[in-house]
Amino acid sequence: MAIRGVFVSFTNCAWNSWVRDLVPQQVLGSSFARRQMWANLAAMAFGLLASLFISYWEGRASGNEALGYTFALLFGAVFLGLAAPLFMSMVPEPLMQSAPGPKPSLFSTISSPFRDANYRRLILFLFLWGVALNMSIPFFAVYMLLRLGLPLPAVIGFSILSQGFNILFLRVWGPLADRFGIKAILSVSVSLYLLVVLGWTFKTMPERYFLTIPLLVILHMFAGIAAAGTTFTTGTIGLKLAPKGEATAYLAAASLAASLGAGLGPLLGGYLGDFFSTRHVSLVFTLIDPTRSIQLPTFDLLGFDFLFLITFILGIFTLSILRALREDGEASREIVVNALLAPMQHAVRPMSSVPGLNFLSQFPYGILRRVPFPGLDVALGVTAYQLADMAKAATVAAVRGQRRVTQNSQGSGKGNNQCLGNDKG
Repeated sequence: MAIRGVFVSFTNCAWNSWVRDLVPQQVLGSSFARRQMWANLAAMAFGLLASLFISYWEGRASGNEALGYTFALLFGAVFLGLAAPLFMSMVPEPLMQSAPGPKPSLFSTISSPFRDANYRRLILFLFLWGVALNMSIPFFAVYMLLRLGLPLPAVIGFSILSQGFNILFLRVWGPLADRFGIKAILSVSVSLYLLVVLGWTFKTMPERYFLTIPLLVILHMFAGIAAAGTTFTTGTIGLKLAPKGEATAYLAAASLAASLGAGLGPLLGGYLGDFFSTRHVSLVFTLIDPTRSIQLPTFDLLGFDFLFLITFILGIFTLSILRALREDGEASREIVVNALLAPMQHAVRPMSSVPGLNFLSQFPYGILRRVPFPGLDVALGVTAYQLADMAKAATVAAVRGQRRVTQNSQGSGKGNNQCLGNDKG
């Protein structure tokens, strides 16, 4: 793993600087979102095939079950791994542009990202976000298996659900990033992720209850949507803010901060998970009358629940650092939320005579922005956007079906007229 990490750092440094000069700035968001979408599709397809092969091998190989993993790793390394540099060799390489003026020293080149106040905020954000995110996410599956007692196929099914919504919304976030700026998309995605992490603390009261599974479904859907926005924006915002001709040192510093955060996060999360494994906080609402008493749990923290709450608090602080970051041409998060809500308002406006749809079209969504709760407005926005997209797809399918019925009836009418003409003849 250490050797792999060393060589990945070399390739990432060269790759990030390369694509910084290759991809035009005005299509940076949509290009990387499309790239990430295809990467996720490939990962889902080959990951599923690998898991099916390993299950098939374990069911038929007695004493050599571990060889199934070996064959899967060898296939990925030989066929897929060697195909990557083959395709990479076909990508054009623009001539590297040097910074104007005299060539700076090595120390000056390495320290230049940390002397840039704006880029220094980005480095701090990437480090803290890496810590906060990886302090909880690696333990979601452990939480479902051990605390909630879910079977492994159910955990895998939730992961596939999250990946599906991730792919679905990559095509949404990319064009929006080109329109409103990468920082705006990163801000709304981070706030939605924080809402998801906080939602994990309400899955037990204090044990599984009737809302646990529906809440898991909703949280995984929103997690996939949020991950779609954060995954490509955390990389592309460094590309956009790095000055031309000095991108290598800037991107290396950003990658170092993100890697340090991603490495420290799970270690800190594991320590805190062990520390809070024997701690329990419970708030109970008790109603007492002369004949009986009724207790209703309102808030309950046990074990990993503390970890999720700490992640949420650290994420709020990280989000404040992101707000101080400056990007040329950036828009406010309110504009992005309005862009997500606009398709729903347009879709239901022609059907405003229906009471429920009229409520959706006239609902004062601005009220939600005054609620001091991060991610709530974004959750509403992405839900409205997806509902509008589904309504649009259903309308298009209905129109096409109606056209086919009309064409078939017209063709049938012509055929009947020809038959009548033949009978007359």
